[in-house]
Amino acid sequence: MGEFAINNLNRVVAVKSFLGCNGISIGGGLTTAVLQEAAVNELMLTRVTGRKFILADKTKIGCTLSFIYGSINQVSCLITDTEASPDEIEKLRGLIDVIQVEPLVSGVTD
Repeated sequence: MGEFAINNLNRVVAVKSFLGCNGISIGGGLTTAVLQEAAVNELMLTRVTGRKFILADKTKIGCTLSFIYGSINQVSCLITDTEASPDEIEKLRGLIDVIQVEPLVSGVTD
């Protein structure tokens, strides 16, 4: 986070990115509770030439936090779990691709 990350990202062009978020919603866009994280994520979204994936579990879907770092239309795809709110997922599906996966059960491995 911070200036170190921003200085380094200004030297990068990525063809694909995977970013986490603390909140994603139609009204709020992509949000976080940490100001420094918002600046880094916002810059990363501008440094990607290809698909931009957002990773968010069910607790992040439909949430809006203090700092906005992007809008839904900047994202290619949301990857979330099958326990996310069906109403919120349906709203997002109207704007971006959504991939839902089964949540990992703690302590269980293949």
